[in-house]
Amino acid sequence: MTRRAVLQIGLTTTFNAIGIGAKRHSHRARKIRRDGHDIDVDVGSAMASTATEFQLDIRLVVQLDGAPFFERRTSESIPRDLV
Repeated sequence: MTRRAVLQIGLTTTFNAIGIGAKRHSHRARKIRRDGHDIDVDVGSAMASTATEFQLDIRLVVQLDGAPFFERRTSESIPRDLV
């Protein structure tokens, strides 16, 4: 039988309006205990808009028993056509 315990550590979100654009930052951390392993998951995101584009940046970091296990970062800029 698989046992899983999840402990939510926190969620932080901030939002700032700047002229004709806006910025939003978010961060979430979780600790998971599963099959005798400690898993730490850390996710951060930032979204922004300017007069010409939308920008998105997402970061995911996972540690297994205190050691780096997985990391990925994605950044995109999308033109603001007619919006």
